[in-house]
Amino acid sequence: MGFSYFFKVDCLPVGMLGVCEEYGFPIPYLRMTSGDVAYIPKYSIIWAGLIADLVFWYFISLGIIYIYNKFRTKK
Repeated sequence: MGFSYFFKVDCLPVGMLGVCEEYGFPIPYLRMTSGDVAYIPKYSIIWAGLIADLVFWYFISLGIIYIYNKFRTKK
């Protein structure tokens, strides 16, 4: 889940000089916007994206554990 934070997507700017970035994979869950004049970031959490990311990474981890348990050598 921590690696998904490094996946940055640029979204449409709020204003002409505004900056908007979204973080998360496969669905963005953290949005950062800044003003037009000064770079004062405002953070907001997209809850549906956060829940979807948690479920996605939960199933990925289940798959990794399943594959590990299936292919490890048993004595």
